[in-house]
Amino acid sequence: MADEVGELVGFLVDPREQIQKIALDNVVGLTGSEDGISALARTNAIPLLLKLLPESSDQEKTAKILAALVNLFASEQCTAAVREREGKICGCVMGVLSESAKAARGPLSQHDANKTWTIIELCAMLLTNLTQTESAVDALLQKGESVEGFYVCQLLDILIQETNKGDNPRKAKGQGHPIAHVASVIMNVSQGEIGQHLILDKKRNIMGHLCKLSSHPDDTIRRGVLGAIKNCFYGKQSDILYFATNDPKYNPDGIPSGPRLGVELGKLLVASEKKFSESDKEGMAEEWVALNAGGGKAEVDVSTIALILETYLLLCISRPVREYFRAIQLYILLRDLDLRVDDERVTELVCEL
Repeated sequence: MADEVGELVGFLVDPREQIQKIALDNVVGLTGSEDGISALARTNAIPLLLKLLPESSDQEKTAKILAALVNLFASEQCTAAVREREGKICGCVMGVLSESAKAARGPLSQHDANKTWTIIELCAMLLTNLTQTESAVDALLQKGESVEGFYVCQLLDILIQETNKGDNPRKAKGQGHPIAHVASVIMNVSQGEIGQHLILDKKRNIMGHLCKLSSHPDDTIRRGVLGAIKNCFYGKQSDILYFATNDPKYNPDGIPSGPRLGVELGKLLVASEKKFSESDKEGMAEEWVALNAGGGKAEVDVSTIALILETYLLLCISRPVREYFRAIQLYILLRDLDLRVDDERVTELVCEL
């Protein structure tokens, strides 16, 4: 079978377009099983697919190439082949993604727009699968290069611009937001110091934008941005004081106010079923009181709730932040959450807090 698969892969670069199309369809089919991926991993399928990607001007063909690469990159069997080409892969995929994002902002029919959004989604899925290792994160961050962080700035721009528009640009029912996996990529690269620096840059106010997205209706976007926020606060005590409280005394540079992270995260935990008592509301953040009175819908996904609580724990490393959380009645939210959510990990985190 290995010889047959190797021969098939060779046809990916056949000058006859119809032969190339048949070969690509078969390669995509093989990536749908572990046996197929195992056979392809022993060939030069990945470099040939990467060669075809920037050359393709046909959206359907581009989508097939990306789908095959997404499946291959998700398998540990292809780790070695990927590691040797991480920088090239990032450059190639970011080129396709940025061009597609520009096209999506132009006048397109719904049919063509859906094709373009599918390519954007597949690019983001590919980068999500790729950035599971430190070396791949460094490659996407362009660590040590003169344009360090440029790709991540592009991704942040795409994420913020497209989600600010509101509705899912794909009108078909049941399809997730095509930008959702960009948030997953941001979460992965926020494990690197360069990624954290970009997100924590007060002048850019990226953290403020991510906070707004933490209540986005798409589950993947919420988890991605909350994971990125959490990653940014490992051992960052000076940044914690500014972002958690938004107190002017922790803002010596006079930069315009950023998010009150402690309050923004809490908004995701406020439910309206059980009303706060008058004593509960004494000193409580006004936003929480309003949500409780006016039909606030608390996060229900336990993995997302755990991300919120883990972020609070990281913020609590600072004594002034702990005092601030006591003052705005975070305890009340945690008390009600523990009563409402029956999950061992959530209970453990609530007790720790």
